[in-house]
Amino acid sequence: METKNKIKPLLSALLILSFIQTAFAAGEYEKGMAYYKSKRYDKAKEMFLKIAENGNALYYLGEIENTFGRYKEAKEYFQKAVKTKSINHSNLKNAYWNIAGVEEKWGEYENFVLTCHEIWYKMHDEAARQKIDALINKMQWSNNSNAVAEYNKGMEKKLSQPNEAIAHFKEAVKTDDSFLAPRFELGIMALHDNDTNTAESYLSAVTAKMPYYAEANLALGDVYFSKKRFSPAIDCYNKSVKFGFLNSSILYHINFKKAQCYYNAGDFEQAEDSASMAAELAPAKTEPLTLLSAAYIKQKNFDKALAVLQKACELQPDNTDALYQLGSIYYSKKDERYLDNFDKLFNLTKDREKPPYPLIIPIIINGHFEKKGYARVNEIFSLLPNAQNSGMTLIKAKSLYHSGQYDKAIIIFRTISLNNDDNLLLASAYARERRNDQAKAIIQPLFGNTEYREKALKDSFLSPLVKEIEREIEQKRQIETDTANKTENKIDNKIEDKIENKTEDKIENETGTKTEDEKDLD
Repeated sequence: METKNKIKPLLSALLILSFIQTAFAAGEYEKGMAYYKSKRYDKAKEMFLKIAENGNALYYLGEIENTFGRYKEAKEYFQKAVKTKSINHSNLKNAYWNIAGVEEKWGEYENFVLTCHEIWYKMHDEAARQKIDALINKMQWSNNSNAVAEYNKGMEKKLSQPNEAIAHFKEAVKTDDSFLAPRFELGIMALHDNDTNTAESYLSAVTAKMPYYAEANLALGDVYFSKKRFSPAIDCYNKSVKFGFLNSSILYHINFKKAQCYYNAGDFEQAEDSASMAAELAPAKTEPLTLLSAAYIKQKNFDKALAVLQKACELQPDNTDALYQLGSIYYSKKDERYLDNFDKLFNLTKDREKPPYPLIIPIIINGHFEKKGYARVNEIFSLLPNAQNSGMTLIKAKSLYHSGQYDKAIIIFRTISLNNDDNLLLASAYARERRNDQAKAIIQPLFGNTEYREKALKDSFLSPLVKEIEREIEQKRQIETDTANKTENKIDNKIEDKIENKTEDKIENETGTKTEDEKDLD
């Protein structure tokens, strides 16, 4: 409560002080005007300097300096005056024209054009535009009558016989090298013919002499943009806005081009600003929205990008750039809506000779394959050129297999290297096509791995083959065992026979020896 009571007297004091200051200023201004009207300029200046924050006082200080030929000081006062709010309309207009007059007289043409530019926008004085047009016409004209005659012939044939017009314009330049009007025409015609080198040569000569020529700067900006020289393009576009009287269509063109320049130069904040301005100037167009969203994406501002892209898709549902960016954001956020957007994009561009968004193709294929959308995967593959990497080829083979197209799957499987799981699928495809020998040839080497044997047994077509192979293996093992046993028996029999034979021989030998002994005894 005490604080409020303290504030009230303070406010009252400030109001009283303000009233006193206003009354003082009014008194000094009236005195100054009286002295000024009676041509007592020293006394008038003294009064006006006491209230130099007043726009009208500053204006008359400028007029006093003008009277004595002190134009520099006069210009400074006028410039201060036009920046104030306390100046009446008549004095404001006169102050501006005084500034423009000094600048034109001193050859400060860039400043002169800027001042006229400001006069037109603030005062809506058509004379300001006429002054600029007159200056540009004067600066690009020639005093050489022969050169002017050639230029006029060129202008007459510009639309109906452009080649002859070009010849006349070139002759005009040849006749008077400083004649800028034909150079400008040659530059514009070259730009329309996409001859950017020629256009740059002529238009840069014009803007070098007249940097305030808005139309020439706009055209040269387009030349630099076409040549991907983004920094000089931005400079030209800025000059065109700075010095020109541009309608909303041209302002849209400039801001959209600047946004592209900034984006390509990696200045995404400036790209955002220019694209936003372009979008405001042309709310029905989607191009600045997609560029704006791209700038947001580069700055990781995905929520703003999504909002802009959704607006673009509302305006133009088949906008491929918007669909691509929407899908990309959803994909990065692991949002399943990416697949719908990429599907729409693929359908819109599938008939083109060269896919404009090749990066989305493996993403779509993987997405549908994971969702077991094999029909869609097969459809996409049918629309693609044959050249695919091994990963995509494997998915193609698997999708055909899961679609029951086993013959086609087998052909694809056989073109790439396969791991054990994929080999089981190939074997299963063979089995389903009753090509059991090929199936058995694939799965038999996997028997050493219990995991794959179990997987094969779970396949209704491979299970009988597994058992058949196992029976064959068992039979083979049995035959080998029997053969081994027979061989062993034969060996045993031979050994026994040999032993028996040796025993018999020994006995016979022993018998024969005894008989001889007996003979000797006899």
